[in-house]
Amino acid sequence: MNQTNIIARSLMYIIPEGMQQSFQARLGIVVTGTTKECLGDFTFYNCSDIEAVLNQAKELISKMNIKIADDFTLVYPDFPASNDDVQAQLIDIAWEIQSLAASHDWIFSRLLPNS
Repeated sequence: MNQTNIIARSLMYIIPEGMQQSFQARLGIVVTGTTKECLGDFTFYNCSDIEAVLNQAKELISKMNIKIADDFTLVYPDFPASNDDVQAQLIDIAWEIQSLAASHDWIFSRLLPNS
């Protein structure tokens, strides 16, 4: 019988226009070693700090003995903006998340990774 593993694949920041002070983030996981591979996520609500959410996710990963995928990805979808100023703010958020990913030798993407 295969050993069951829970693997963290991604952390997606859901920060559309106007939500910088209270956003969500989702830690995407995959469960392997079962009859059928399962996908799921843990959602962090009422977030206000990008790096603090990452630290909360890392704490959860540690406490639950979850493995981190070799290709762990920080994801920030390309949200539409109502004007150029908002677009600039959303781009700044993307750069912040990209920098955080780089500092951990992780991947940054605008799309969720394939399972």
